[in-house]
Amino acid sequence: MKRRNQSLSAGDLQLKPDNTYFLKYFKKYKGFEYKNQTTFFNKSTFDTRLSTAIARGNYKRQSLEISEGNQGPYRLTGNQNEVLIIILSGSEKVYLDGMPLVRGFDHDYVIDYNRGEITFTARRIINRNARIVVEFEYSNQSYLKSAISLQSKYSHGAFSIQWNSYVEGDNKNSNNFQTLSLEDKIHLADAGDRISGITKSTIQQKNFTNRSNEIYYRKIDTQINGRIYKNVLLLSSDHTAQLYTAQFAYVGKGNGNYIVDNEHFTNGRSYAWIPPDLAKNTLQGEYEPSVSIVAPGKKSMHSLHVDYTPGNGFYTNADIALSDYNMNLFSTKDKSNDVGSAFRQSIGYITQINKINWSNEISYESLSDQFNLFEQFRNPEFTRNWNLQTILQNKKNNLFNYSTKLNSKNFDVKYNFQKLQYGEQYSGNINDFDGKISLNKTTFQAYQSVRLVSFFE
Repeated sequence: MKRRNQSLSAGDLQLKPDNTYFLKYFKKYKGFEYKNQTTFFNKSTFDTRLSTAIARGNYKRQSLEISEGNQGPYRLTGNQNEVLIIILSGSEKVYLDGMPLVRGFDHDYVIDYNRGEITFTARRIINRNARIVVEFEYSNQSYLKSAISLQSKYSHGAFSIQWNSYVEGDNKNSNNFQTLSLEDKIHLADAGDRISGITKSTIQQKNFTNRSNEIYYRKIDTQINGRIYKNVLLLSSDHTAQLYTAQFAYVGKGNGNYIVDNEHFTNGRSYAWIPPDLAKNTLQGEYEPSVSIVAPGKKSMHSLHVDYTPGNGFYTNADIALSDYNMNLFSTKDKSNDVGSAFRQSIGYITQINKINWSNEISYESLSDQFNLFEQFRNPEFTRNWNLQTILQNKKNNLFNYSTKLNSKNFDVKYNFQKLQYGEQYSGNINDFDGKISLNKTTFQAYQSVRLVSFFE
């Protein structure tokens, strides 16, 4: 629906911010979007875009732990290590050593969205040295999620300023497939931000009148090598005994006490207890009679972007962002680390000397400990380039960058220097040189990268 410089849309929406450095998201929603553009007498403009919708999923970037010669499937998990998630169709981006891959049997990989598993085709032979990063959106179907997006931009000549806000949160009183008891809510209220790995038992005692086509177990105590294991579930059809039902969740290989029972025929999938490996003191199962308790959360980010190009080759831009991440709406604990901030400033100069173009740019960015992103703004190879695999995320970091470039019809030369301070235990420098020369229709290209990385405590 349109009227002059205003429009209102409803239905399937694609939300994506413009010209923001830290605030990154691309969402497909169902909702409403309002747009307005105003032009003033001095030819300045003011644009506003407001969207509200029912959100579909959560974002995650996951690095896969690769096994030698294993093409998959590899399981994708949620931000709270949930394994029972549904990947939103078409939301994934897969990178192999920094190179994007293509989905399809005739291409690089296939993905089972319902099971959250990815398998690589014979076109991409996977080895243990492969660096595979998957970005995706998923739904754990625990809560109804809503989102609000606001973008306002004022432009006048060489100056522009833009404000963006994005808020995404769960409705803690609107559960989809997760039913929380009063005890569960008290447990979440006491957990604060320590919400990973919270589970509750799904074992239920059943009366004879409720026994239909369900799969039943009885509880037994068993002894192996002198060690007693209590309340082990054993498949049973003896209606004279006290029987139980249970829902089993996949918790990962070596993390559970149960495996799929392939020896008995049942009306559905049944599970069998497997004793731990006492020699290695490790579990041997993959399933547990439990379900994860997912905490409702709320995340927001507000970003200010300023551009100024006064002329004569000079330009500058800056970004300031504030994030607020409440991991557990049921709890009032651990709120001192919810709010974080980030800042970036760049200044550049472009000129021409005797038909040679010369450009220079200096930039500096700083992120606080508590700054939380919706989606990563740095490329998937950032941690590898800086050897950050062992450094914890969400650490205060500062990045300085200087680049200079000379180019003409016959040559193109660029030098780039970066310095990264990450937390209190890492400092690194990267020097990159890239050159290309064309003489008599022949092109010589040289590339040299010198990377000096140092650590200190």
